[in-house]
Amino acid sequence: MGRRSFPPLSVSSLSIAILLMSTIAKADVDIPAYPPQRDGTAPAVATLNVSAAMLQHGATIFQEICKSCHGNSGAGGGELWAQLSAKPKDLSEPSRMNYFSDMELASVIQYGGFEMPAHPHIRGDDLIDLVAFVRSLSYADLREIELHSLSQKSVTDFVPVTTDMLENPKADDWLMYRRTYDAWAYSPLSQINKQNVSGLQLAWSRAMEPGEQETTPLVHDGVMYLAHPGDVIQALSASNGDLIWEYRRNKVVSGKTRVRNIAIYEDKIFHITKHEQHLIALDARNGNLLWEVPVVGNFSSGPIV
Repeated sequence: MGRRSFPPLSVSSLSIAILLMSTIAKADVDIPAYPPQRDGTAPAVATLNVSAAMLQHGATIFQEICKSCHGNSGAGGGELWAQLSAKPKDLSEPSRMNYFSDMELASVIQYGGFEMPAHPHIRGDDLIDLVAFVRSLSYADLREIELHSLSQKSVTDFVPVTTDMLENPKADDWLMYRRTYDAWAYSPLSQINKQNVSGLQLAWSRAMEPGEQETTPLVHDGVMYLAHPGDVIQALSASNGDLIWEYRRNKVVSGKTRVRNIAIYEDKIFHITKHEQHLIALDARNGNLLWEVPVVGNFSSGPIV
């Protein structure tokens, strides 16, 4: 997934390095827990992994639009500081910054507030990276941020699923509940075998929505389509778990929430919702809702094409 480049700025790479080094230097400080702890019934929050490249990009944008008021470290003292009637918060102080969610920080950047100007042109990856850098000023060991809804992307080079593909799936595809119509749930992949299975290690993990977990993910051309309890569908990179898109319906507040399976055919993902039961079709490329029809019944499993 490519990133948009930010216009070149008149700032030395040395000052950016100093910003990043000062952030790392705070690692020895006793920093309150971030993000907030959630109990087992709280909704899961999809996160984005934070990389060094994101922080570098965010630092560059910070130098361009934030430093004049917030200073190099985020603690204030920029060239416009003396002119401000209300001094901005210290961005490096965890006890202040932990009052704000990542989405709230993004909203302030885009829409401004009091003497802070709005920056509506900062969006997408630029906005995500800037929020990540600002957050890192008060949380040195930043590894993820809760801005998944700003990261809605599309599956690139999507190949529609045909009837023949369902009947004869590629070895590395899993296109239905039990992979094939005979319901054997057998994978012909042979890279993992009896000799090396003991060497398997965790490659990645993601939090799921609370509720009964009985789902079987679908995999098509390296994209994993995952159904969560509560009518939440995600498309993930099967190689690293990164979120591509997410569809989130009205939250289920009571009753059964388990989802055993979803279905894929042509360019659509099919799902029977638990909330006000509907059969819905999502665009497999970007998660947009294409259509929905009401259904009646007590469905213990999802659709099969």
